[in-house]
Amino acid sequence: MNIFDLKTPIRYLLIVYVSVFALSCKKEFAGDAKQQLPPETYMVVDKITRSGDQRLTTTVDAHWWGISQTGIIKGYEYSIDNQLTWTFTAKQSGTFLLTIPFGADTADVAVYVRAVDNLGQHDPTPASTLYPVRNSAPYISIDNSNGHKSSSFPAFRYYWIANDTDGVADIQGIEVAFNDTAKIYSLPANTTAASFAARINSGVISNSFFVYPNSKTIPNTDMLGGIKFDSLNYFYVRAFDRSGARSKWAKDSIFIRKPQSDIVLINDYTGSKNYYQSFYAGRLNAMGVPYSLYDSITTPKDDLPNDNFTIQRTFDYFKKVIWFSNDANATLSNASQNTSNFFYNGGRMLLVIDIGGSYTYTESQVTFTPISSFVSPPNSSDQFKMNPGDTLKALQTGWPDMYTGGNIFSVSFRPYFLQGQSGSYLYDGLYNGNLVIPASPNPIPWTGQSLLISRRRNIVDGSTNLIFSAMPLELLQGSPNNIDSVFRRIVRDELKF
Repeated sequence: MNIFDLKTPIRYLLIVYVSVFALSCKKEFAGDAKQQLPPETYMVVDKITRSGDQRLTTTVDAHWWGISQTGIIKGYEYSIDNQLTWTFTAKQSGTFLLTIPFGADTADVAVYVRAVDNLGQHDPTPASTLYPVRNSAPYISIDNSNGHKSSSFPAFRYYWIANDTDGVADIQGIEVAFNDTAKIYSLPANTTAASFAARINSGVISNSFFVYPNSKTIPNTDMLGGIKFDSLNYFYVRAFDRSGARSKWAKDSIFIRKPQSDIVLINDYTGSKNYYQSFYAGRLNAMGVPYSLYDSITTPKDDLPNDNFTIQRTFDYFKKVIWFSNDANATLSNASQNTSNFFYNGGRMLLVIDIGGSYTYTESQVTFTPISSFVSPPNSSDQFKMNPGDTLKALQTGWPDMYTGGNIFSVSFRPYFLQGQSGSYLYDGLYNGNLVIPASPNPIPWTGQSLLISRRRNIVDGSTNLIFSAMPLELLQGSPNNIDSVFRRIVRDELKF
C-alpha cells in the first residue's frame, strides 16, 4: 500500500521518519574521517661523544628509519645546516660532509632527518645525531703526469694536485714559493697549475716573474720573486683550508737558465745529435763575435715546457732561431703552433728539416712556411735522391751554387711547391736540387719541380724573416765547398742575425 494513501497524521509521521533516517545516513557517510597523523623519525643514536684526536673527520655516516601509524612512509629529508635547508632522499642512510665554521678546527654538528608520508606530511620533530668532528688539513703533491723538467729557460710551468678529507670545497687557497718559504705567493683555491715567465724590460730579462694561473693568458697583477738564474731553484707549493690548516709543502727543483743572447739553436734531431750541433755551432763560431754567444735547446721535448702557451713565452726571450731537425712531424707541429708571436714581434728563423720521402704532412703544419704542398714521386715506391757532387742550383743573383758531399745518396728528399703571394708575405725560391729517381742500370733524372730551399719576405719592406730548407745543410760540403759563404748569406745578410 502506498503510504500517501494513509490518513494525514500517519502519513506525516512516516515522511518525517524517512527524512530523519535519510539525513542520519548521509551524515554518517560524509562525516570526518580519522585524521592521518604525521610520521615519526628515529636515528640509531642521538649523540656521539668523542674529544681531541678521537673526534670524527667531517665525512660521517648516518642511519635512520620512520614510522607512520596510519599512512605510508614516502621518503626522508635531511639537513646538515641546522635545518636551514632540507634535501629529499628515499634512502635510510647517507654519507655527509659536515662543515666546520670558518676559522675553527673542531665543531659539534648535527644531522637532522625527518620522515615524509604519502600525504606529504613531515615529522614536526625531526630526529638528529650530534657528531663531534675535527678539521683535517689538506694535502698536496707535485703532478708530473705532463712530464718533469729538470732545467728550463725562465718560462716554465708547474702542475699539482690538492685534496682534502673534508672535501675539495674546504680548500681556500694555494701558496707557492721559490727557494725561501718565508716569501709566499698566494693563488686561488681552484689553481692546479701555473706558468712562470720572467719579465723583459727594454730587452733585459729581470728576476721578477709573471704568474699565469691555470689556463690564463693574462698574468696576475702581482709579480713573483725569489728565482735565481743559472742556478738550481727549489719550488714549494701547499694548500690551506677554511680553518687555516695548511698541508705540508710539496717540493721540487729546477735549474733556471738565463739566455746568453737573443740567438738560440734548437737541435731537434733524433738519435745522435752531436754532429749536427757541432755543424751549426761551428758555422756560427766561424762568423765571430757576436755570433759566438748563443743558447742551445738540445731536444725541444726535454728542454721546452709541455704546454704551448709557456713555449711561446720561452720564444719571447729570443729574436733569432736556427732550428734543425730530422723529425718533420714534431718540428713542424711545434713551430706552427708556437711561433706566431715570435714572428709578429720581429723574430727571424732558419728552419732546416731533413724531410724523408715517406713523410706524410698536414696542411696546418706547413702554413707558416713557404711551402704550398710537397711534390710526390711518380710511383709510391720511388724516392727523390741526389748523387755525390751534384749541384744545388742558386735561383737568386749573388747566391753561390752548393754541391753535395759523398754520403748524399743515403738520403731521400721531398721537393715542394711554393706558396703564392699572401696578404703579409712574398715567397721566393732560393735553390733547386738536381734530383734523380734511383733505377737500374742508371738513375732517372727528375725534370719536375725540385725546389728545396726558399724564403719568406715581409710584403711591406721586403725583409726576410724565415728561410726554410728541406735539404740538410751539412750534406752540402762537396767541392767547391761554399757552405760557409751561403750560411753567412742566410744568417747575416738575409735574416740579419
